[in-house]
Amino acid sequence: MQGEKIGINDFLDLWYQGKLGWSVFAVEASFEEVTRELLRFRHAKLIRQHAPVRLHKNSEAGADLGTVVKICNNPWVVVFRSLGKVPGDILLSTPREAEAISKRLRTRLVVFVAEDTSGSLSYTIYEAGKIVERAEWDMLGEKSVFKSRRRKTPLLQMKGLGFANAVFSDLGIYLPACYARQTAKTCWLAATKESATAIERATVLELRSGQEKLFEMWVAALGKGDTRAATKLGLI
Repeated sequence: MQGEKIGINDFLDLWYQGKLGWSVFAVEASFEEVTRELLRFRHAKLIRQHAPVRLHKNSEAGADLGTVVKICNNPWVVVFRSLGKVPGDILLSTPREAEAISKRLRTRLVVFVAEDTSGSLSYTIYEAGKIVERAEWDMLGEKSVFKSRRRKTPLLQMKGLGFANAVFSDLGIYLPACYARQTAKTCWLAATKESATAIERATVLELRSGQEKLFEMWVAALGKGDTRAATKLGLI
């Protein structure tokens, strides 16, 4: 791995702007295996294979799509489940997906989640479907939980984003700064110049079903006290 990109700093430079919000997988398996399992498990829709990589522009907004990314000379494949505000249905489904994919592929899988509402970060490492390490902490270091079957509690303080970068770097994982973009005619992967050259291949998927999106709209309407809108969505 010497000379190759590892860690999450490029990813954080793009996505952490004083707020948290993402759900990301890293799977130690082939690009084809990971894509196939996501299509099978999520009943996902394939939007575009071999999506072209274009440079990120500051004014762009990402599409509500999942992305599978192969990193050059790296055994870990990265799956961007959600970037920005992470919907509740994704937070609930993430552990089940991770366990199933890790078990079927008999490999290591790391889930990295940041929640804006609670300001907490967490990662979970699976090996063949079994949790071997899990940590959760906040940006201020006021709370932290660390449980592991693979190592002792690390000396590095569980605070902020430095701890997460150390974990991913130690595993040899690189999270690129990128996201899916879509227009009426096409879609592509937008990436910063720091990450663009590290991306070998990308596929864009529709990972969230229409019913899941409807449920999110329903929860949002109820949260605002708008029972009329929630009723119109047909779920009450």
